[in-house]
Amino acid sequence: MPNAILEGMASGLAVIATPVGGIPSLIASEDQGLLVDVADANELAFAMQQLIADRSRVEKMGEFNRAHAHEKHDVHVVRPVTAELLGISHDTNNQIPDFKV
Repeated sequence: MPNAILEGMASGLAVIATPVGGIPSLIASEDQGLLVDVADANELAFAMQQLIADRSRVEKMGEFNRAHAHEKHDVHVVRPVTAELLGISHDTNNQIPDFKV
């Protein structure tokens, strides 16, 4: 899952991406963004034109993405699940430790 897409979603942006790797699991519907074929410049241009022409759609995608990213991908959600999968302890208050490097 590309962090750039997760960060864009968390910032309330609409997304246009290619369906490679874990991206289709992030953009599972047109409520979240548009998927275009790899190396198809015409399809990319068309997707961009669609969003440029429909500000309301972009705003709805952004609102959906912000809520989805915070609900499913926020560090406070992912950290305890990851810790459990790895068999390591985690703070039950869901606090992120202050690491000093």
